[in-house]
Amino acid sequence: MNINIRNYSVTSKWRKGLSLIEVIVAISIIAIMFAVLTPALIDNSKRTAGTGQITQAASMLNFFVRQIVGGNAQVLADNTPISWGYGALSSSTLGLNTEKDLGNPDLYKVTISNQGEVTVLTASATQYQVDVCFQQGSEETCINAKTLGPAPTDTGIGRILPGIN
Repeated sequence: MNINIRNYSVTSKWRKGLSLIEVIVAISIIAIMFAVLTPALIDNSKRTAGTGQITQAASMLNFFVRQIVGGNAQVLADNTPISWGYGALSSSTLGLNTEKDLGNPDLYKVTISNQGEVTVLTASATQYQVDVCFQQGSEETCINAKTLGPAPTDTGIGRILPGIN
């Protein structure tokens, strides 16, 4: 038995790296993906900012409802609604914390109006509506709530639920 082993030189036809066409195709695919995803990312950012504003407005609403229930004379509207416009809340004496970004109270407008007296069985209270508004893009968005509180007094004393605040 005769076996011949010859030395074969194997040379690779493959080069290291990518060709110009492969690079152009890869860049094109990335550009298309970027173009498709960019509007979705921008829309998501806008929705997140809007949700943050609504959450902060709800916190402001909660603050004012607590002030009404607690009998704070500064927020108990009589026949004329009480209103703080944009930029007026941080300089008010209500004790709101001044924060950055969406937590800045100057980005919100608050109106409290007296809706009249409500009687249930033998108990009576005054119903108030609290509106908190903010600018979302070029439009004003408002949320509101109704709550019960004491009738407005000159002294501010007249809590219907002592110990709430």
